Amino acid sequence: MVTYSLIFGGMIELAQPYVNKTGDPMDLLANTVGTVIGIIVGSALFRFNQLRRAKYEPIYIDHTIRTYSNRKYRR
Repeated sequence: MVTYSLIFGGMIELAQPYVNKTGDPMDLLANTVGTVIGIIVGSALFRFNQLRRAKYEPIYIDHTIRTYSNRKYRR
């Protein structure tokens, strides 16, 4: 995703002179920083959600083999 985001940002900067705007290398740097921050925040939220779901997932007790599991056994 990072690679495609950087390529897309670079293509936008290269296309800007053709639509009466100016391409600025600082805009490409801003796109890069935004991409990195977005990846970091997205990864942190994904990991937080994984931990939250694991914490509150119900535990089923199978009395036939006296174990605890996160799977619900079919009888």
